Amino acid sequence: MNITDATGKMRVTPSVAPSVAPSATSSANGRIKEYDDSSLREKSEEIRKDFVEISGDALKKWVDEKNQTTEATQFWNTYFSYDREPAQQGVSRTITLSGNDIEVLEYQDGKLRKKIAGTFYGDKVTTSTEIYNARGDLAQTVDATLTGLEDKTAWTTTGKVKRDIRWFGNDGNVAREMKDSMELRSSYTSYKELMANIGSNSLDPAAVGDTQSDQFDLTLNDLRNQMTFDSHMSKYSAVLYQYEEGMLRKSVALSMRGDYLNLTNRTEDEQEGMGAFSTAEQAHATELSLSVTDYDKQGRVLQEESLRESEHNSNESGDGEMKQHYTLARYNEGTIVERSTGDFAMKEGKGGSFGRRPSILDTLATSQEEYASTVPQSASQLLATESVGFATEADHFGYAFNNSAQADAYNAARRIAAFGENQNPYSLTWTTENYVDGKLAARKVDEERAVLNPAREHSGFRTGGGLTEDARPQTVHSSNHVEESYRNGMLNVHAELNFNEYIREDAHGADVIRTHASGWKNTGLTRRHVDDTINAPLYEADRDGHAASYAMGRVLDRTLMGMHSLFSKLDYQNYEEPEQGLSESLSGSVFGRSPGSSSGSSFGS
Repeated sequence: MNITDATGKMRVTPSVAPSVAPSATSSANGRIKEYDDSSLREKSEEIRKDFVEISGDALKKWVDEKNQTTEATQFWNTYFSYDREPAQQGVSRTITLSGNDIEVLEYQDGKLRKKIAGTFYGDKVTTSTEIYNARGDLAQTVDATLTGLEDKTAWTTTGKVKRDIRWFGNDGNVAREMKDSMELRSSYTSYKELMANIGSNSLDPAAVGDTQSDQFDLTLNDLRNQMTFDSHMSKYSAVLYQYEEGMLRKSVALSMRGDYLNLTNRTEDEQEGMGAFSTAEQAHATELSLSVTDYDKQGRVLQEESLRESEHNSNESGDGEMKQHYTLARYNEGTIVERSTGDFAMKEGKGGSFGRRPSILDTLATSQEEYASTVPQSASQLLATESVGFATEADHFGYAFNNSAQADAYNAARRIAAFGENQNPYSLTWTTENYVDGKLAARKVDEERAVLNPAREHSGFRTGGGLTEDARPQTVHSSNHVEESYRNGMLNVHAELNFNEYIREDAHGADVIRTHASGWKNTGLTRRHVDDTINAPLYEADRDGHAASYAMGRVLDRTLMGMHSLFSKLDYQNYEEPEQGLSESLSGSVFGRSPGSSSGSSFGS
């Protein structure tokens, strides 16, 4: 029984109250028997002692704590699924919840192997993970913070994860450390409303953005069980340092940005040719920046390399475009010995795309089923989709880059060198400079390009010719080669050779591809010139026609595979402590040659 007194305090009685005798009862002979007042007062005192007084504030605190415990359990289950994430075979796990805090301990063979501590408050959640090796020594730590928890009801949401990760060597010192972050901005709109506003034939990103900006009052729940058009902007950045014997031996900086437009069916029925609970990318634009620096034991730079790429594509045929810039510099005892640069641009033609770039699903390391939920997920929910992945797995956000690097997505140059441009117009320039005692000694420049054939659109019947435009070459090719040598830093010899394909049309027969070659060589005051026409396409006339794509493809392959190897070993279970002297033995992790060796340039060969 609950009784509230005049003071506003609540009295809580025991669940079974003691019986109280009446002040007078009838005796057997019908006379009234009077009870002693003192006895009644004693009994009343006993009853009073059975009451527990609780203030209103204390009761509210008790209720709040109970609700908070329920909220915390729901939070950890929703965002991180600790209770549903099975432990590995042979691993036992204990989970402790206390208020907003959680602690997860994992044991193997009776030894602590992993400890995760987490807490959430307001707009953020923080986790701290410690991973131990079989000897019981601390091997890796991952400290992570996710913000944007309360931003989950509006039509547009933002979330961000920041992490600080360290690896420890057998000597207990830091062998590697990485700081990375992932930002995500997500917006959704009704596909039906979108089509009504911009028309079914237009999926222009600007138009989509204008439509979404008119829907400030929408909540994610308003889009339940609908076809939605999803707009995401992601940005991942990471800086990694690797040490040997306390000295910095390698630094890596990676940055990836993506803008994605997806059409998602969030219903259990097929819609617009899409299966239930599925998503399909409509357009994307991506940027990649990668730089790697290797150092010798004295802390001097051994090698610097960088790759920058921008690329965009959509379901609309022929609108894709990609640009890349690559640089490589190699040093011997701190002095420059070689510098190479590559510039590559390609447009989408009949050959289609340039290689699959990471999708939003790849970026978030999530699946179709997890992404295409009945109600669109906020940015913070999407970042935490993969359970405790970002909190415990060092390679969680590097997954997208790693898979694309392994699949050769960023190395269209190598594919051109091996198979041609596949009717995609492009231009590629590769420059290599060699230095002696820090002075420029030689330079070699190779260029190659393919442009659309102006006559490709001319169709119709021609006697002896092709019956369709496909019978005509879609692209024509050209190449250019320059070699220079220097003496005491001054130009001594300059030689140049150009090849240009052209089509000789025949109104009554098959078109003929010919190549015009011209070149000259200047040595001091002496000049020699050559000019010729070759009855063959460029790939037969110029044996070095793909020298630029071969050179760029070769170094990109080594760079990307080196990064794939590195990012595949970020997780503790895959981590391998660097061997002593690794940088010198490989001249970095990607070029299997020693400083000062030839890069394949024709100078000095």
